[in-house]
Amino acid sequence: MAIVRARLVGCAAFDADAIELCARKVGAVSGDARRALDVCRRAVEIVEHEWRAQPTGQAMPMVTMMDIDRAVKEMQAAPHVAFIRNASAQQKVFLVAMRAAMRKAGVAEVPLGDVAVVHRQLCLMHAMRAPSYEQIGVICAQLGASRCVLAESSILDVRQLVRLAVAEDDITVALKPDPVFSKLATS
Repeated sequence: MAIVRARLVGCAAFDADAIELCARKVGAVSGDARRALDVCRRAVEIVEHEWRAQPTGQAMPMVTMMDIDRAVKEMQAAPHVAFIRNASAQQKVFLVAMRAAMRKAGVAEVPLGDVAVVHRQLCLMHAMRAPSYEQIGVICAQLGASRCVLAESSILDVRQLVRLAVAEDDITVALKPDPVFSKLATS
């Protein structure tokens, strides 16, 4: 919350309670200050759009807790978040495995083989059927077709580089309500 307040210091567009609500809502899911600032930006856009739609000559109103709440709900209802929420169990595991492989490597692009190893380990740790490497390649292609994953080429190979096309926080937001994946999503 301190980071969000520091970034918004001197900005009279926000009610103090709205900033606190934003920090708490985002903190409950991911704790990422960038995500909180995105919510604040979206809340300002909502207020500005409503203000411009009703030309009354008044000054633009402050962003309130209701505006923050609307922005959070809107961001959680984004199409890619809804897709992840409704994805198959193996697709969800793949996204979590990909995020874990990226964090381990410290880079945004990782070989499909590294993701496959983590994917199979996660399946075994959580008593799920571990797919073959070929099946993991198909899962990657499905996620690529839905624009959740970007692949280096159309040839599915363990050396092929893959990267997320969605924010890591969107994976957390999408999987947090799922009782099976909530622990995986936050680890």
